[in-house]
Formats: sequence, structure tokens, C-alpha cells
Amino acid sequence: MDIGAPVRIRALTLFLGREPQGHDDLISAFRDEVDRVARDMKLEVWTKRLALAPAPASELPAIAEMVDDLGKSMLVAVPARARDRTDVETIVKALDGGDDLFTSIRGGLDELMLFAALLEKAFSELGPDACTRISFTLGEILTPYFPSASARGEEVGIAASILYADDVRSALRSGTSAEEVVRRSYARAEELLRTVSNSLNVENYGVDLSLSPWMEESVARLVEELSGVEFGGPGSHCAVRELNAAINSVASSKGVRAVGFNEVMLPYAEDSRLLELGAQGKLTAYSLLSLAPVCVAGLDMVVVPYHGEEELERFLKDVHAVLSSKSRPSGIRVVLASAETGDVVELKRFGEVTVIGLR
Repeated sequence: MDIGAPVRIRALTLFLGREPQGHDDLISAFRDEVDRVARDMKLEVWTKRLALAPAPASELPAIAEMVDDLGKSMLVAVPARARDRTDVETIVKALDGGDDLFTSIRGGLDELMLFAALLEKAFSELGPDACTRISFTLGEILTPYFPSASARGEEVGIAASILYADDVRSALRSGTSAEEVVRRSYARAEELLRTVSNSLNVENYGVDLSLSPWMEESVARLVEELSGVEFGGPGSHCAVRELNAAINSVASSKGVRAVGFNEVMLPYAEDSRLLELGAQGKLTAYSLLSLAPVCVAGLDMVVVPYHGEEELERFLKDVHAVLSSKSRPSGIRVVLASAETGDVVELKRFGEVTVIGLR
């Protein structure tokens, strides 16, 4: 892979820290300019996204209407400021308006319990797919990744995430370091951001260098190749830590605009190798959580049986305890299923997913 090689932009996100109404021209210009610059640079942009500033739950239904007006051209994330169960009901009503609205709740244990209530309400009324559009965020973070994306203050800016797990695998086979691939992928993505931000006169926040999968482009397979063992076996934690060291080395370099998590990501339902292991009964939610201390960005897209409010709350408290010990921003996304371990559920954006047990 050389500096001119194609780079896949997983998401290019516009952060609009102002009321979205009245900014149709900017949103339209963003879409058009991203398409133009990506075409000129021969880059592939998978999704264009819009992240708004945190809003009271009462405002989400109006935002959901705005999302409908955008058609299918953009995904939209708006963190919700929820205070009680009434707010939870309002959020669920907003999520019922369409599949392109995402939301998150940020805070401590009190907010975590509201997140649990939101998961249960969304699951019972809208089904498991709604859970894929809801997350809990520990700490403050500016990231293009959904659902945790959030604009800040009155600022307007852009950020990108990249897809490059297969590039790292190829590089390691040829003797090139993972760090070099991270650096080169960053350079191309940042060039795109710089060009678009200059054209639109908005802030260039930078690139989230997180190593994330999408189905056959599997991070779990990369971990296996690096460790020499089946994912989860002895050596897996060390391999994850080694990949994170490469990412962190670039992210902390002088002149690099790194934003967001900048860590290895292992979202269960988005990685084909993890799905294989789940189908074979070799993965649990807790086995994935065990990787968090070596800097996996959080517990993401685990699909688990729903056995009642008490079990869910206890599980989420455990997840919160582990992630809090990292002293870094993290995310939690759990998908509830009316099924048992080993059963298969269908998720719209992800296809067939095997339900894994908590333990």
C-alpha cells in the first residue's frame, strides 16, 4: 500500500453544534463537496453522517422529522439528555420514526440505569433492531462513530473514520509494520478532511484511527494472524495490545489530528469471524468484555438473551465497572433478543446474528 493507494472512509461526519433547522444549505453543501473531493481523490466514502449536540429528550421527535426530510442520504446522531422514564418513552417514540436516527446517553450509574430502561423500552416496542441505534457513553469524546457521535458547543466541524483492517493484514504478511499502515491511511483521510473543511469553512477535527471491522474485513482475523491462535486463546490480549500500541503511536505523533477512540474495536455483530465463533458457542459477552482492559474501545453490538430487568442492570453495572477502570472514554451497545443462546436473529443492517450468552 503506497500513499496514493485507495483508502476507504467508513464514515465522514459533519458535527453541527447548532440547531439543524435553518442549515439545509450547509448540510447539502457538505454532501456535495464530500462526493466531489472523494471522486477527485479516488477515495471511497461509505457513509455521510450528521452529529448534533446533546438535546433534551423532548426535542428528539422534532429532530426525527428533520431526519425524515433528509431522506436516505445521511445517518443522524443526537445524544439525549434524559432525566426519567417519561424521557425514555419520548426517545423511543422518536426512534420509531425511522431507521436513520441514532441516540446515546452519557453519564454515570444513574444515567446507566436510564440507558437500561431505554434499551428495554425500545426492545419491547420496536424490536432488537432499535437497540443497534442506542449506546451509552462513558466520558466525553468527539468521534465520527455512531451512536456515540456528539457535536460540541456551537462549533461546526468534520471528522472521519477509516476501514483498513485488511490493509494491516496484508502489510504484516509482507513485513510492513502496522504502524506504517496506520500512518499512511491517516494521511489520505486527513487530506480529504482538510480539502472539504477548507471548502466549507468548517473545523477539521481529524481522523478516528480506530481499527474497526465490517463483516469479512475482520479485526478478529487480524488478531488471530498476529497471535497465531484462535481468537480468545492465549496471546489474543497481547495481540490486541500490540495493535493498539501502533494506533496510539500514530495518534500521539506531532502534527497528527487524531480524534475519538483511536483503539481496536471488536463489535460482535459487525465482524464475520466473531459471528463464526459466536455460532460455534466459543464467545460470550463476558469473554469479549475481558479484552476491554487492553484497550478495546468498549463492549459493542453484543446480541444477548433478555431475561429481565434485574439481570440486564447487573450486567450493565459490570460492564460499566470494567470500562470505568480504563479512565478512557468508552461505549456500550447491547442488543436484546427474545431468544436463547445459540438462536439466530435477523438484524436489518447486519443480517443473521447468533445470540451469545452473558457467560
